[in-house]
Amino acid sequence: MTTNLSERTRAIVAETLPLMEQHRAQLEAALKRYIARQGTSAGRPDVTTGAITDLLLEHARQLDGTGGPAGIVETAQCHRALAIDGVQYACFGDALKPIMKDVLGAKATPPMIAAWGDAYWAIVRMLFAKETRLAA
Repeated sequence: MTTNLSERTRAIVAETLPLMEQHRAQLEAALKRYIARQGTSAGRPDVTTGAITDLLLEHARQLDGTGGPAGIVETAQCHRALAIDGVQYACFGDALKPIMKDVLGAKATPPMIAAWGDAYWAIVRMLFAKETRLAA
């Protein structure tokens, strides 16, 4: 997966992916509540949050740089069908860091939080690049 992420960021994401997956339900529930309060999910915070959480965790596995963004076209098509747009990605991204702190507590170190924020936005940029090509 081609991104501008440093090797350190990629390593932190890879090392902490099991922790994120272990706490997926709690992270997703907190993100869902946040997105619902913001009113950016078109009345479907569970669908929006689930799809974006899937995007983050599934594509975070590919950040080792060994291959292309497998499945990103399918993800872009799915998100388009669900009417997920930039506002929802931004809302999720804004909430990710504080929610990681709340859910993971002391396990969410500043480098981990920064790495996951960077990874999220790199994945979203790739998704938008594919979405732009699909729309053309």
